[in-house]
Amino acid sequence: MKLVIMVAATLAGLIGQNQTVVTDSVVVKTQEYDRTIHAKNDQIKIGIVPFTGSGQISNDDIPSRVIASDLDFSNRIEIVEMEKLDTNLLKTNGARMYVSGTYKSVGDSLVITASLNDFLTRKKLLTKSFSVLKNDVRKASHRFSNQVVKSLFMQDGPFETSILVSRRVSGGKDIYVMDYDGYNMRKITSGSINIMPTFIDEYRYLWVSYKQGRPELYRGNINTSVAEKISFSKGMNISPDYSSVTGKIVFCSSRDGNSEIYTSDISGGNIDRLTVSSANDGAPAWSPNGYMIAYISDRSGSPQLYVMDNTGSNERRLTFVGTYQDSPVWSPDGKKIAYTSRRDGKFDILTISLDGSEETKITAVMPGNCEYPVWSPDGSQILFVQSQGGRENLYRVSADGAGKAVAVTKTGDVQMPAWSFLKE
Repeated sequence: MKLVIMVAATLAGLIGQNQTVVTDSVVVKTQEYDRTIHAKNDQIKIGIVPFTGSGQISNDDIPSRVIASDLDFSNRIEIVEMEKLDTNLLKTNGARMYVSGTYKSVGDSLVITASLNDFLTRKKLLTKSFSVLKNDVRKASHRFSNQVVKSLFMQDGPFETSILVSRRVSGGKDIYVMDYDGYNMRKITSGSINIMPTFIDEYRYLWVSYKQGRPELYRGNINTSVAEKISFSKGMNISPDYSSVTGKIVFCSSRDGNSEIYTSDISGGNIDRLTVSSANDGAPAWSPNGYMIAYISDRSGSPQLYVMDNTGSNERRLTFVGTYQDSPVWSPDGKKIAYTSRRDGKFDILTISLDGSEETKITAVMPGNCEYPVWSPDGSQILFVQSQGGRENLYRVSADGAGKAVAVTKTGDVQMPAWSFLKE
């Protein structure tokens, strides 16, 4: 999908000059918007005015609704929704800025114009206009949301990222890709059993397929149907994870007997064995800096969480509680690991620091089993699969476990999510 930026007014009012502004018959002494101030704040409030316009758009795709949902996703933005611009409501709620905009049909396209406004100074801080096909309206809205977050916090937002899942289908399982919010789900593999997807970059991904009878590693692109087999052995090859720092894949294989951890290059060559034990080692995950690997081993008698250097040295155990640990994944800053743990007969998602401290259960109030954690690219949320009543859906929750978990899918048949990297 090609987004055409028609108007790109740059941020205005980024200097802290004092001004006297009249609003609603009240004289207010204020400072013009300064993004360096907002970037330091833990949370800000932004009003959302419903977009007006012509052209057929479903209620879910109305830009103001998409943008409100996007910005609300961030733990740093609180949304103040309005039926129309209401400066009194904004002031009452402590919101200094608001988003407004329009949309209209132009031939087969829809032109969307969106603005971030400072209601005290009446300045448009950010204005963007997009001409898109009607089925790409949500993508244009996500693009604007990213630009708002970038302008306020000088950080990239996750709204143009994608999620991969393995989904049950007739006769097996296939890999599907969807937007970060669960919309626009589509199948990208066909036939057999396809599981354990993981991203290489924004578009390329790895996964495990039983196309030839046993689990092997494959490489593909979310925009094509091409599948390239990259593992060749008599045993099973599963649980791939790619490091853009080392340029290597870490994976689990039984090629030498029991389950051990190996690395290879992106094409499956130059294989190195990292673990050597009589136990079963698996579920490896690269640290963001490529220096370490988290993994699961039952060498102590039950599956527990371990970490080691990327050469296989300096192995150390992190967890000592719970009868079964699985699916470790590193936070984007490399300071914590999220994983699945079975305790008191129930699977939950926990996080832990690298020294084994600060263990936190983030799905404590969720019913059913919670498995397969994945960090959002900005580190603010954790995505996971909740299983209950024979249905499996994606949920996301704040990475500290605070607040209510939000459903991402409702199809009831998804597992093993992977989240792409931030769009550059």
